Amino acid sequence: MEYTDSARPLPGLGGLGGRTQNFGVCENTDADGDVFWQEYHGNPDGAGGTYSAPYGTGKYDGMTFEGRYVADPWPSTTRKEYFQGCFHNKGTYKLK
Repeated sequence: MEYTDSARPLPGLGGLGGRTQNFGVCENTDADGDVFWQEYHGNPDGAGGTYSAPYGTGKYDGMTFEGRYVADPWPSTTRKEYFQGCFHNKGTYKLK
């Protein structure tokens, strides 16, 4: 998807033994004001996870959206509680 959007994350992120576990929802709003929720769940190994879109409005109503991501954490230059890194994503979507 290519669009100018605003994403508001509602995350859960934890670290234990050098591994990161994450879960949560991102509320994505596009330039037209249509919204979809991106729900994500990290794998137990902390190396990535899966995502889907359980809810959408406007053009995203009834959309199917799923994929996988791989976490690429960077060494933290600030507090240990902060995650710094990149999530590489690959998935599919289909509008209704």
